[in-house]
Amino acid sequence: MRAMSDDTTPTIRPLEAWDLGPVTSLVRSLRAAHDLPADVGGTGMDRVANDPGSGAGAWVVEDGEGAVVGTAVVQPFEGDACELKRIYLAPEHHGQGWGRALLRHARGWARGEGYRFMVFDVPPGLDGAERLADGAGFEVADEHPTSGVTRWVLEF
Repeated sequence: MRAMSDDTTPTIRPLEAWDLGPVTSLVRSLRAAHDLPADVGGTGMDRVANDPGSGAGAWVVEDGEGAVVGTAVVQPFEGDACELKRIYLAPEHHGQGWGRALLRHARGWARGEGYRFMVFDVPPGLDGAERLADGAGFEVADEHPTSGVTRWVLEF
């Protein structure tokens, strides 16, 4: 799915190997802004970009000038569930519907792959991610007692 691109509409496309540099920089800067560990290992981005048969999907969001301003990764979780492993969007694009568009895209892909549930773990303090999950119909499943990470689940 490729959206037309102008100043108000993002382009969402599959993550490619050449996107790893800009995506890693974006993710590190956003994680630092929220006092999260800078390590982006375990996001699944490199696996998806280099192994299309991994059972995972990853996308980037480009602005009207082709700059990577967001990303999302979905990977197998357990059984018929997948995990929205990461979803990031540069702050200057918050509130414009771009995060919702990226989540709709990831959700549509997951349904097409046969998943019935999507899990999304949100660390404490990421209010925007919680609003995104809540607005998309996710429900709180539980909260980790020591880390405070909230697990959200969406049934398709």
